Amino acid sequence: MELASLIVSIIALAASGFTYFIHDRKIKKQEATINDYQLTKLHEEKIVNKKAQLSGSITIFKNDGKRILKITNHGKATATNVRMEVLNGVHITAFIDPFPFELLNPTESFEMTFYIPMGPCGKLKVKYIWDDPYQNNNEFTQLLQLY
Repeated sequence: MELASLIVSIIALAASGFTYFIHDRKIKKQEATINDYQLTKLHEEKIVNKKAQLSGSITIFKNDGKRILKITNHGKATATNVRMEVLNGVHITAFIDPFPFELLNPTESFEMTFYIPMGPCGKLKVKYIWDDPYQNNNEFTQLLQLY
């Protein structure tokens, strides 16, 4: 009888040990996955904090061709050396050409007043180019309604 209970105890101990090691390996694998995920998120946050993100919007004044282009930095970093190119061949005449714009902090914006001759082109395709702490010559292309 003592031998039978000793065998049952050994089997129970072996099963418990096996279950513990399997469970422990699974937990360690999950912890490694979570750590990798957290490290990736921290790395991505560092990158996002170094990036500026520019976009524009146009205010239209009816019938006189006058437009105001407002360029805003929606990113978390300062944009420097901001430039703009018109890509679709639309000719705009600006009162004052602000480009290159030296410094645009997060949530700040600047405006450019310009005239555009009335014509068949109803859209302005522009490319913004800027530098930020993440990299130089970032680009964003946008299509803006003119009418």
